[in-house]
Amino acid sequence: MKRTNLYIWTIVVLVLLNLTTIGTMYYHMSRTDAGSAGAAELAVESFRLNNRSIVGNLGLSGSQANECREILSDFREKVRNINQSLNENRAGLFGELRKETPDAEAYLGYSAKIGELHKALKMETAQFYLDLKALCNPAQEASLNQLLAPLFSAEKGNFGQGGKQHRNRFGRGHQ
Repeated sequence: MKRTNLYIWTIVVLVLLNLTTIGTMYYHMSRTDAGSAGAAELAVESFRLNNRSIVGNLGLSGSQANECREILSDFREKVRNINQSLNENRAGLFGELRKETPDAEAYLGYSAKIGELHKALKMETAQFYLDLKALCNPAQEASLNQLLAPLFSAEKGNFGQGGKQHRNRFGRGHQ
């Protein structure tokens, strides 16, 4: 009887401990997501890159809208292909690194290719902006800048948990 009561109370305490741990994790994750995301990330979440929103926000004419549709279609196709190649190379890199003895030439090749693909993605994004800018009048260009700002402001860099607080790439420096 005493042993059964002890087991029951142990289980109750463990269940309560698990529930409080899960609740604490949920609370902190929701606060971190909302608090540290910043305005740029919130803007990107609400940013929808579709022809209707671009045409509506910029007030494009019929011919401008058709040209915008072509520009957007080309951009999406190129970005989709680049992202697919990025994913394939990341998987290849990770697979190589997991090997017992990774081949340096192979993983350096994957790393170089990933860098080239990132560069290509940035170049396509810049060209997309320039193509849209070319079909806009000055008033539409101002609206375009506001519309596409989240696309560029969210790319300021990911500096990890500490942000940009350390000047040395190794952390706090040599001490």
